[in-house]
Amino acid sequence: MVAIRLLVETADTAIGKLRILLTGGTGFIGQHVQKYLLSAGHDVKVFVRQKPSRQLGLMLGCVPVFGDLNDQDSVREAVTDCDLIVYCAGTVKGAEFKDFTEANISGVKRFASALLLVGSINARFLLISSLAASRPYISDYAQSKYLGEQALKGIEGLRWSILRPPAVYGLGDTEMLKIFRLIRIGIAPLIGPSNQMLSFLHVEDLARSIICTIDASDEMDRCCVDLHDGQLGGYSWSDIIKAVRGNSIALRLPIPRPVANILAALNRKTAERLRYSPMLTEGKVRELSQQEWICDNSRITEKTGWTPRIDLIEGVGQLV
Repeated sequence: MVAIRLLVETADTAIGKLRILLTGGTGFIGQHVQKYLLSAGHDVKVFVRQKPSRQLGLMLGCVPVFGDLNDQDSVREAVTDCDLIVYCAGTVKGAEFKDFTEANISGVKRFASALLLVGSINARFLLISSLAASRPYISDYAQSKYLGEQALKGIEGLRWSILRPPAVYGLGDTEMLKIFRLIRIGIAPLIGPSNQMLSFLHVEDLARSIICTIDASDEMDRCCVDLHDGQLGGYSWSDIIKAVRGNSIALRLPIPRPVANILAALNRKTAERLRYSPMLTEGKVRELSQQEWICDNSRITEKTGWTPRIDLIEGVGQLV
């Protein structure tokens, strides 16, 4: 139903066909963005880091372009004559700041610089950032997203737009799904304060906002906006539990911040031994412990006409 609806809703675009390069296109958000870009009639190339032995995860109609974020030559070749880069590539897991720099900072600067040199006339760059970039002092991840935005803004002569979504969830997501599943069975782990307020955004609405931003290119030129699912002031944990379990109660399991930091330190050590990128770190604990992560739709709605269509109750119902 949702897939059919999105194809109908985005079948027409006000700006005509564009030659678009999508980075991060095989990830959770990127695969949804593929659908919308194709259904809007654009020519879509997807930058893929290397040729894998398994299926790429590209929709029919998307053209893979193989390269490496650190390889200037492959980047220049990929962006040549492009009208637009939609930069969804990003790293969310890491033990140290350096783990986030390649995709979140260096990659942004490298693609943006190449687009200015070899892209089409009036080429544009659309960066999918994060609400965390509004608080770069919180964590290595937040700082990397902020510095990625600054790198883009520092490219003189390039047209750009930045979207800062909050926590994004939907079909294909794994991180938020873990929390929703715990709540579904009646356990709500709480690292943040009991009166914490959080904004959310369904991935389909994020993909739609990208199309609206592309269509409103002049209004969104050199513009950075945040966006959410329409719940003014965000959701309390009572709202989140109700969205997942209806009127059934859930056991709230407060995790004191010192305990969470111990768990994060243990996870970091385990990650070093087993050589994987940890999600739970001391920085992530600081992110999760914030009093609120709240967005405001007024600016993007004013400039593009975009409004969200899937609230947490409907979105979680689809997911779990």
